[in-house]
Amino acid sequence: MTTRSRIGLYIILDRALLGDRDPAAVLRSLLDAGAGWFQYRDKRASDEEVAGELARLGPLCRSGGARLLVNDRAHLAASRHADGVHLGASDMAVGEARRLLGPGKIIGRSAQTVDEALRARDEGADYLGAGAVYPTTTKGDAAPLGVAGLAAICRAAGDLPSRIRERHHSPPPVRGRDREGGRTAAENVGVRTPGIPVVAIGGITRARAAEVLAAGASGVAVASAVLSAADPGEAARGIVEEIGRFVRAHGSGLNS
Repeated sequence: MTTRSRIGLYIILDRALLGDRDPAAVLRSLLDAGAGWFQYRDKRASDEEVAGELARLGPLCRSGGARLLVNDRAHLAASRHADGVHLGASDMAVGEARRLLGPGKIIGRSAQTVDEALRARDEGADYLGAGAVYPTTTKGDAAPLGVAGLAAICRAAGDLPSRIRERHHSPPPVRGRDREGGRTAAENVGVRTPGIPVVAIGGITRARAAEVLAAGASGVAVASAVLSAADPGEAARGIVEEIGRFVRAHGSGLNS
């Protein structure tokens, strides 16, 4: 995965939200709708059960040109059926996951603060899941970041598209010199670690997609907005359309 990636629609295939529906059948409809990133999450299943689902879903994603990650369980991401792992803020360190998986796998990390985002970026995460941006039932214990908090993470650690930066973000203020390096804040901006894509998560709906993309996100992650819909494929298609509309309105506003 390059650091200049437009992620677009990222769907969390939460087994609890899928209910009795076949994950593979739902995945097919989401692929047809244009979603390109998926994360399989099942907090209650055994490793063997999750590995079995990855074996079913991985080939479908591969044939559809999509990415499939597994939630939390980095050891299962070593499978040829998974493209990588998404780690929560309290899960194993990014460096430990990288040693386990090697350079060919994608590692994402959740971040709710700028400090968490910078730490994940510097440890070698490939992308950030920033949120919850809005109140959400799937992350009920998380105080929402708000769009301003998301923008701060995108500005500090994200691979912020230049056109979005110009329209929606001002440069950081210069506040004297660093205690250790003796450089000004403006000088530090010039030598900072390259950013990584930021995926906005938490309470994202079709109506909110453009707002989080305008804040600098490279993609939007959803779970209940799609999986709780009567027709998940149609719900996903609506969000993909909003992302496409934003890209057309802002030129190459999202990373490509």
